[in-house]
Amino acid sequence: MKSNKIKLVIILITASVLLSGCISVDNNFKGVRNKVLSSIDTDFHREVEFGVGAAGLMFSSIVVSFTDAEHYIDDMIRKIDRVQVGVYKQEVPGDVQIDFHQLRKITDELKDSGYNFIVRSIDSDEMVAVMVKNDAEYRLNEMFVVTLNDDELVMAQIFGNLDELIEIVIREEGFKVEMANH
Repeated sequence: MKSNKIKLVIILITASVLLSGCISVDNNFKGVRNKVLSSIDTDFHREVEFGVGAAGLMFSSIVVSFTDAEHYIDDMIRKIDRVQVGVYKQEVPGDVQIDFHQLRKITDELKDSGYNFIVRSIDSDEMVAVMVKNDAEYRLNEMFVVTLNDDELVMAQIFGNLDELIEIVIREEGFKVEMANH
């Protein structure tokens, strides 16, 4: 019985990748990536870059329902329409020369295209930006996260019914928030 579940999971994962409609990131994501990378005075290589569409997420939801994951994880996945992720590692580890003025211009461009910042932190060797976008009815439907440090650039973009996703997280996990000592 266990081997049948394993086979089913493998088939579903394979089908989700093949039927997701898109396993690459869109042009907007690539544009932001290219602008960020061009503002850094070092070379990065792509470690991971992919997008998962609605069909892939549907199959992921099915797979999760067969696992021992918490019951609400499946509900959370169903609130997401599409995800894009990119991880880029620095070719030669060490200090990254970041043009923060250029990065600020990039984040300002995102703001001009409808994003609102909920977090924007720039330190001497690290940058974190979390931006959200609302639809016409002011529902949260998009989130873009960019983090950059000495070792890597990580970008993630999530589309879906994020208001309801956040409601599920708060309902199930509460407000478990830790404050930084800064």
